[in-house]
Amino acid sequence: RLFLSAQHQHVQSRGGRLLSTVDETNFLLQSFKDISDRSVISSRRDKAGRSHPTTEEQSNRDNKRISAANLTSNLCRAYLSLPNTSLSQWRKYDDQQQVIDPKQQFMKVLLDEYATDISEVSSTINAMQNHSSITDKSISRLRDLCTPQYERTFQYILHSAYDDLGVAFMVKLRQDILDVIYYMKLFQRAEEQDKNDKMKPAQYLSKLQTAERCIQTILTSLFRPGVLNLRRITYEETPAAIIEQIALKEAVHPLQSLNDLRTRLGPGRRCFAFFHPALPHKPLVFVHVSLLQQIPTSMDDIQAGSERIVQGIDTEEDARCATFYSITNTERGLAGVDLGNHLIKSVVKQLKQELPKLDTFCTLSPIPKFSK
Repeated sequence: RLFLSAQHQHVQSRGGRLLSTVDETNFLLQSFKDISDRSVISSRRDKAGRSHPTTEEQSNRDNKRISAANLTSNLCRAYLSLPNTSLSQWRKYDDQQQVIDPKQQFMKVLLDEYATDISEVSSTINAMQNHSSITDKSISRLRDLCTPQYERTFQYILHSAYDDLGVAFMVKLRQDILDVIYYMKLFQRAEEQDKNDKMKPAQYLSKLQTAERCIQTILTSLFRPGVLNLRRITYEETPAAIIEQIALKEAVHPLQSLNDLRTRLGPGRRCFAFFHPALPHKPLVFVHVSLLQQIPTSMDDIQAGSERIVQGIDTEEDARCATFYSITNTERGLAGVDLGNHLIKSVVKQLKQELPKLDTFCTLSPIPKFSK
């Protein structure tokens, strides 16, 4: 699938030749500029109001829509195909360096040319304060100025790109921005930034954080509970590719063997995951649950409870306690999007319907007895 393979593909030109780093950078920047220009025109047209188009006008709009889909999809593919950024380049790069990382350059231009114009916002506020009355028009004007242009462009990409490309692009871009923010904070007082860089490190970090929060707000809307699909993961019915992702992404209790995986998906256990319609083969967050007679104090109790069910001593139908012992968010780009909380609540509701005798729901710390 796109999320697993796109990062390792190469962007090729029409003739099949691998694009150079400079070509990749120029393609990203020009594509984003073209999309941004289109988003501005689209926004103005929406504000002007919609009219009933003629057959010819509708045909032209359809053609433009197809063209927009191709343009935005190609941008998403190009970005997703790039390798992960070498974070050391965000700390310093010398004058003799001929090749600048495409993602690095893309983010710099994104924040420099498409962010909110603070000076224009300040001027508008001063003008409003100098007038005795504030109108709806002036408030609308201020709201538009406070909205960075890249936010409108992101929305345009999400509505225009084919399939899951727009969503995948937004998740990956936020992941990259979060990585850069973490690195810049880590080395904020280290070497000075390159003398050719017009932005101070603190200013640049602030702009990165603003862009990250903007994307988080967009993703929170996209990945709201009503949109997500809850699925139970089973060894027999779930596709192997999805089970493999869950096995590799497990962050709390790493799998020890294939038998360990079968145990976690077998009798006395449950595994549930959230999926998004745009990413049907990508588990976004998953949780492991154990069905027991009482609250456990360690992983040994969970293992023993599963063995009792396998041996026929206990049954799932008689379980009184559901213990959530592991939850993993598979995408760093979705960090801060409240998926885990919603997943647990959805699983509790599902388990109550499936096993009416359950009356206790609890979690088990990843480090049992740590406080002692």
